[in-house]
Amino acid sequence: MSFWNPWRGCHRYSEGCLHCYIHKGDWKKHIDTNQIVKTKDFYKPIEKFKNGKYKMKSSLVYVCFSSDFFIEEADQWRDECWKMIKERQDCTFLFLTKRIERFYQCIPSNWNNGYPNVVIGCTIENQKNADQRLSLFKNMPIIHKNIIAQPLLENIHIERYLDDIELVVAGGEADYHARLLHYDWILNLRKQCIKHNVSFEFRQCGSHFVMNGKHYHLPTKDLSRLAKRANINFQRRQEIELILPNQDYAKQIMSYRKEMLDNNDCLNGCAGLEDCQSYEQWLNFENRLKQKYGPSYVPSTVYLAIEKSNRQLIGIMELRHELSPALLHHGGHIGYSVLPKLRKQGYGKMMLQAMLHKCHEQHFDKVLLTCCKDNIASAKIIQANGGILEDEILDDHIIIQRYWINLKK
Repeated sequence: MSFWNPWRGCHRYSEGCLHCYIHKGDWKKHIDTNQIVKTKDFYKPIEKFKNGKYKMKSSLVYVCFSSDFFIEEADQWRDECWKMIKERQDCTFLFLTKRIERFYQCIPSNWNNGYPNVVIGCTIENQKNADQRLSLFKNMPIIHKNIIAQPLLENIHIERYLDDIELVVAGGEADYHARLLHYDWILNLRKQCIKHNVSFEFRQCGSHFVMNGKHYHLPTKDLSRLAKRANINFQRRQEIELILPNQDYAKQIMSYRKEMLDNNDCLNGCAGLEDCQSYEQWLNFENRLKQKYGPSYVPSTVYLAIEKSNRQLIGIMELRHELSPALLHHGGHIGYSVLPKLRKQGYGKMMLQAMLHKCHEQHFDKVLLTCCKDNIASAKIIQANGGILEDEILDDHIIIQRYWINLKK
C-alpha cells in the first residue's frame, strides 16, 4: 500500500465536509487548506533508482487523500498524472471524489471504457447527494467503482445504484461536535449490499453513536476498532467464467502480457504469449506452438478467466489434452497465471476449480499439475482442489512437486 498526493488542499463542497479531517489538520498547522498547491511528490509513481527500477513498489496506491482528484484548480496538472497512472499498470490507483459531475471534464482522451488499474470512489453522505451523484456515477464508463458513505448523516437507500459497484464503505464522523451516526443506518446499507452482492465495509463508528436506542460518545482512537469488532463486513461472492479468446479482449490480453513481463513473472498457461507482439500473432496457437515445440507439441485449449461482474481479465489458462514426456515430467495438463495485483484474492483457486469442471466434461479421468516446491501459494491451490502429491523431482536445481487430481469421483 502506498500514498500519492500530487497536490494538496481542498474546499468544503457539501454537508459531509463540515468536520473534514484535512481542514482540521491544516488549521492546527496554520495552513490555508483552500490553497491548492502541487507537492514535491508529484512524480512519485515514476521515480526510479539508479538501476532503473521504480522506487514505488507494485501496490494499491491511495491518491489525493489530502485533496480531491477532480478539483478544478488541478485541471492543469491532471493529464500528467493520468500518463503516470497509465505507465504504472502494475499498480492499482484509488481515489475518492465528491465532484463526480466533473468526470467527463477530467478523464484523459484515451480513457475509453476506463483504465483497468483505476478505482474511483464516489462519496455521498445523505439521500440528496446520493441521488444527485450516483445517478451520474452509475452510467459512467469506469471499470472499478466504489461508493463511500462516510460520514453517513442519515438513513439512505441506494439499491437502484448498486449495479457494477464493487464496494460500499460506510462510517461516521470523528469529531467532538460530530453528527449522530445510527447503527440501524449502517445495517440497512449493509442489507442492500448483500441483496445485490456488493462488498460492504463498516469503516468506523461515529464519535456520537446511537445503538439500540442508546447514545454513546466514543473516543476517536476506538472508532475503527469498534467498527471492526461489530464483524458485519460482507465480501461479495466472486464469480468467474472461462471463455475462449476473442477480439473483445485483445487489448486486455496484451496489457496482461506487459504487466506480467514488467513484474518479471512467467506467463504460465499463456501459450507463448511472451513471444508475441500482437493479439493476432498470439491467436495463431497451433501453427506457432508446433513450430516452437516441434515433436514435443501437444494440442491444447487456451481460456481467459473473466470476472463476471466487470468482464475484466483475471488470468489465462491452458488445458493440454495430452502429455508429452516433458509435460509428464514438469508442466502437466493445466498451466495458469493470475495478474500480480489480483493474487491472494482467491482467484487462482476458482480458476482451477472451473478448469477441472471442463476437464470432467471432456472425460478426463485424472489430471496432472506441477509447481515449484517453494511456490507455497500454488501448492495450496492445487491441494484445495483435491491434488495428491505423487513425488518431487529435481529439475535444473529446482524441486518440482507433481500432483494428481482424480476426476472419477
